[in-house]
Amino acid sequence: SRKTNGLFYYAPGQAADTALIRSARHLQNLDAESSVTAAITRAVQVSDISFRDDANDDTDWYTVYDDRPFTPVNNENLLSYDGYYAVEDAELYTAIHGLHIADQGTAPAGLFGTFAGGSLRNVTLTGTRIDGGGAVGALAGETTGELTVENCRVYLSARRGDLDGLTAQETPADVTPWLRGQTVGGLIGAAAPDAVT
Repeated sequence: SRKTNGLFYYAPGQAADTALIRSARHLQNLDAESSVTAAITRAVQVSDISFRDDANDDTDWYTVYDDRPFTPVNNENLLSYDGYYAVEDAELYTAIHGLHIADQGTAPAGLFGTFAGGSLRNVTLTGTRIDGGGAVGALAGETTGELTVENCRVYLSARRGDLDGLTAQETPADVTPWLRGQTVGGLIGAAAPDAVT
């Protein structure tokens, strides 16, 4: 069975600067307020993560936090997040389902509130909703340094499983505003000119 009570997931041979993210709690623990060490500069997501209330999933967000919304990750030491994981002969492209972030007032809001710079790779978000903030983007509200965004996607649909053939929206009547804020972008809310590639 999976563990949701560790700061991060552990696998033999992992680099000391890398956090392995296997549950929503691990993702929340990347935030500097969670006592994560400054030595952690990279994070690799090794499993799909659900923020939906699923009675059959003992690792979903509600198992640990009930109905508390996710807080955007702010960690100036974190320079890389990757949703691709390879182990032995297996390759996995992971996804984050049903992420909901409550109104952050004037603070930046996204999966990452402020991302210092570096790289965001292979991140897939489905059914994301951000109720408000200063700079708002699905991946990051703002970036303060040069950032490479590669192979990242955001889908309005909250569908889980095989994402092949999924379009931007299933039916217009089912779509409510999913990003709200003072400055709103799709993936990144605000960045310096030419800072994001």
